[in-house]
Order: sequence, then C-alpha cells, then structure tokens
Amino acid sequence: MSALGETAAGVGEVSVAQVPRAPSRVGAVVLATSLVVTAITVAAAGVVTLGLDDLELVVDDPHHLPPALDAVNSLARAGLLAVLAAWVATAWWLVDLRRVADWAAPGYRHRRSDWWALAAWVVPIVSLWFPYQLVADSSRALGSRVGTFWPWWIAWLLISTGTGFVSSPRSEEWTSAHDVEVWVTGMQLNAALTVVGLVLWWRIVRAATRAAKVAVAGD
Repeated sequence: MSALGETAAGVGEVSVAQVPRAPSRVGAVVLATSLVVTAITVAAAGVVTLGLDDLELVVDDPHHLPPALDAVNSLARAGLLAVLAAWVATAWWLVDLRRVADWAAPGYRHRRSDWWALAAWVVPIVSLWFPYQLVADSSRALGSRVGTFWPWWIAWLLISTGTGFVSSPRSEEWTSAHDVEVWVTGMQLNAALTVVGLVLWWRIVRAATRAAKVAVAGD
C-alpha cells in the first residue's frame, strides 16, 4: 500500500472511531425506569382508593395503622429507588444524546452545558427550567420529530408538586374523614398526571433516540 493509501486508511479509522454511539440502550433503560415509577405511583393510588374506608378509621384511632397506609409506605420506598435509577439513567442518556448532537450539529447553540444533565434536576430554582432546555436543545439539534416539549415539562412540574403534597402522610394530622379523602384524591390526581407525563416523556425519548441513530447511521 502506498503512503497516500496508508494515510487515507488512517484518516478513515480515526473518523470511524470518532463517531459517537447512539444512546439506544440507555434510552431503553430510561423508558423502563420511568415505566416502573409510573406503575408504582398508580399502584399506590389504587391501594388507597380501595382502602379508603379503612384509612378513615385513623381519624377515630390515630394509633391504628391501616394495611393500605403500610402498603403505600412500602411502595414509596420502592418508588424512591426507582426514581433514583430513572434520574441516573436520564442523565446518562442526556450526556450521550448531547455527544451525538454536538457531533452531528456542531453549529447548534445549546443553552446549557452537558454537565448539567445530572445536577439540573435537583438544584433548587434552576430545576424549574434547566432540564427542559437540556432535553429540548439536544432533541432539536438532532432533528427530533417532537415539535414542542412544553406539555411534558408542565406535566413534570405538576407531578413534582403533587408528589410533594401526597408523600409521607402523617395520619395523626387527619382530623376528619374529609382530610383523608383530600389526600386520597391527591394520590389519584398525581397518578393520572404521572401516566400523562409518561406518555409524553416516552414520545420524547423515543424520538430523540431515533434521531440520534439516524444521525450516526447517516454518517
């Protein structure tokens, strides 16, 4: 092989090595963990709905621990682990997605650095819009078919607020059956919002991951 041929081959090898990998597997993990979180949330809402009559007994006997409340506390612990797994997987997916976006569309102006992929979700104040920007920018840079990301983000903010409202119930604070019913209704609404959020998130993750695969395959 001539020196020119060797040089061309070397350049080709470097180019191939520099092509990033589409985050297909981690995208699947993101969807799986999100599905688990949703399933746990819906299950908890179902448990308290079916156990409403038993929960209302706490009003007359604060020391009574209804099986429904015990089950919800167990589901909450499992849900926390699922949320942590989803958080890590989503950050990993965003970093890989951004890597492909930077390679495929180097001229696209991202509003946030990729290192925010993990921190943006938990840092106070900025968590209200940084994650939205990270997801939207990388998706748009890759030409995702999702036109708007606001419905998903609004759903996410409502879910976060609702989860804070219904989490860790203190039965001694229930002074009437109405208090219990309000809490159960909050669980039901939060579960419904979580299902909506999952559907919107599922579409975003699949579309962005597919766009990344197309970008890499089209090189």
